[in-house]
Amino acid sequence: MRYRYFFAMFSILMLLGAAAYAMGRRRPDALETALETGDLLRLHVVANSDTQSDQQAKLRVRDEVLKTFDEALKSCQSAQEAQAYVAAHQQQILEAAVRAGWTGQVRIQIGPDVFPDRTYNGTLVPAGTYQALKIILGQGAGQNWWCVLYPPLCFGSPTDAGPVKLQSALLQWLRAMTEQTQEGLLWKNVSAESKSW
Repeated sequence: MRYRYFFAMFSILMLLGAAAYAMGRRRPDALETALETGDLLRLHVVANSDTQSDQQAKLRVRDEVLKTFDEALKSCQSAQEAQAYVAAHQQQILEAAVRAGWTGQVRIQIGPDVFPDRTYNGTLVPAGTYQALKIILGQGAGQNWWCVLYPPLCFGSPTDAGPVKLQSALLQWLRAMTEQTQEGLLWKNVSAESKSW
């Protein structure tokens, strides 16, 4: 009986060690791969001014543009493909701005643009010049909003997504086994107690 228990515990420890090793050797995420290859398309939205209404308008236009391009850009296989799609659909950007309630001038630039350091999902995108879709509202004298269109990191609000929750199939299995074992021990204890009555 002791050997079975020892073997079971040893096996569990070996599985946990293998799982920990595998988790330490994770594959790079899409952003890290894009940074290594330079395969990025950024979004830069510039507000008309720093007034509260212009800053709110900037965010409404951003949301409408992201909603417009969400599915199409998620299916792109490269930044070049995403850039070509955006370039071919500039009219939709103008229409999105109107749907967002913007009535002023909208300028669209597609090409190299300068960005500061930004962190997305815990990964630093260093300052530099990147290919970008730049949307300038009115005079373009207000604060900016940046993100990464490809790989698609802009879509969905970070507050909507909540924290990332990692799950391990091995840990789920171990919890289930522990619960079954505890239920079995409890049942044995209840059975033994009922017999002693």
